[in-house]
Amino acid sequence: MDDLQQVVDRLEATRPESPTTSVSYEMSGRFVVPMAVSVNMEEPLRRTWEAMPEPKLVVAVGDCAACDGIFGKSYASRGSVADVIPVNHTIRGCPPASAAILSGILEALASVSEV
Repeated sequence: MDDLQQVVDRLEATRPESPTTSVSYEMSGRFVVPMAVSVNMEEPLRRTWEAMPEPKLVVAVGDCAACDGIFGKSYASRGSVADVIPVNHTIRGCPPASAAILSGILEALASVSEV
């Protein structure tokens, strides 16, 4: 996932309006969530999303993040990311292929730049 982030950072750096590096999600407005949301992560996830500048871009990566996966809703899980914060794009798979992740992130970035 770190290698994929470096590729996306490089692609973003080619856009004149984009910063070359992002210190945090709160500064970048882009957020990739690769997991189902646990009870303990619900509040930090919501606070991070609220702190992000507009336009907010949230990409749910993998079946667990997109549709609860094998975890579902339980005493320890709040379910998918979309159950907690708005999601712009989902990338299905368990695990999703690297090419699918990159393609999904690029599609999500394109949809945000069109708005």
